[in-house]
Amino acid sequence: MLEIHARTEAQDDLGSRFVAGFVTAADDAELPDDPDFRAALRNYMEWAVTEVMQYSPRHATVEHGLPVPRWSWDGLVP
Repeated sequence: MLEIHARTEAQDDLGSRFVAGFVTAADDAELPDDPDFRAALRNYMEWAVTEVMQYSPRHATVEHGLPVPRWSWDGLVP
């Protein structure tokens, strides 16, 4: 997934716009409005966007064989 997004030279505000769109989509899909559930969704998406944006610069390289991150209700699993 990182390689798909690598070297796109995305604008700095892309991450915040993506998260805002994701939150709106959750509203439109009428996902539960439970605060803990919504916070977990938002925290995951903010983390994922930050991770992806690290590889946005033109000359970024994605190391092969990176482990697939795991996420729980408590956040990123070490």
